[in-house]
Amino acid sequence: MKLETVASASFCGWMLLAVGTLVAAEVQYLDQTLPEEIEVAPYEGQRYRAEVPDTLDLVDYAHRAINVLTSALASDWDYEQYFILHVDSNPLVLEMGHGGLLNINGKWAEALPMLRVMTGSTNNIEIDGKIIGSLVHVTGKDGLCYYPVANRPWAFFEEATRKKASPYADIFGEGRQLLAYSVWYQHDKNPLWRKLAERKIECLARHDAREGPNLLFSHQSRVHTVRQGSHQWAGRSHRRSRNILRG
Repeated sequence: MKLETVASASFCGWMLLAVGTLVAAEVQYLDQTLPEEIEVAPYEGQRYRAEVPDTLDLVDYAHRAINVLTSALASDWDYEQYFILHVDSNPLVLEMGHGGLLNINGKWAEALPMLRVMTGSTNNIEIDGKIIGSLVHVTGKDGLCYYPVANRPWAFFEEATRKKASPYADIFGEGRQLLAYSVWYQHDKNPLWRKLAERKIECLARHDAREGPNLLFSHQSRVHTVRQGSHQWAGRSHRRSRNILRG
């Protein structure tokens, strides 16, 4: 079976940016004090074989999920996941883009510790640290995670991000990242996850609008486009905000 890897077709070839300048700008506001490598703490417990009823085996599906979540990744791009598998082409095509790094990597990082507990599997366990590490590596000094855009034409997945042409944080992705940090902290009690979560929450709280028990964020474009020190909304605020957090 052959596989081809492509960036999101919508924006391949579009990028006409000074890559060197962008790289320098990204490094300037990223938190470079955070660790490069994330060690995966062992999952303690007794492992044994047993005879069980021949019925639907959810653990078997969990093993398959672990295989996918630790394999469908682009190691050359800091383990960003492949967002789409095109099975209607020959060879098959794995596509990156669509905001996957900030949104889907967080989902996979959240799911893996629970799948490990469910199965006891250590298959590709070192990759778990690479996936959560991909979020740590793009964490800004303000606590939000920013999609790197230098040499990544697939990073701009909608008109708002294309117009800004700079690294951005996604409100939806921020919530997924908080869930991932929570699950990892429950597993390994690493104070890093609590530190990152608290910093992220503090930053988000500075940009919310309160309405009763709810915290609201601008939802014109669904993306909060930010550069360090000068936060801007990618789109004007209006009343069609979406409830993100509940008090």
